[in-house]
Amino acid sequence: MGVEGMGPCLAVVGSATKAVFESYVEWVLAPSLSSGRVVVMDNLSAHKGERVRELVEARGCALLFL
Repeated sequence: MGVEGMGPCLAVVGSATKAVFESYVEWVLAPSLSSGRVVVMDNLSAHKGERVRELVEARGCALLFL
């Protein structure tokens, strides 16, 4: 969520596994990020992959966990 409102969302049938979440970050979230943004996530294990951090930081953004 930003000052513009909600960011890109994704709904899946079934479980949001690590692989599903990494695909979402790669193909949906990361392309929408501009440098300097802070991405905040909860501590769900699917969110904690190194690939997620790499994708977010490659866009010039910081990744923080609650």
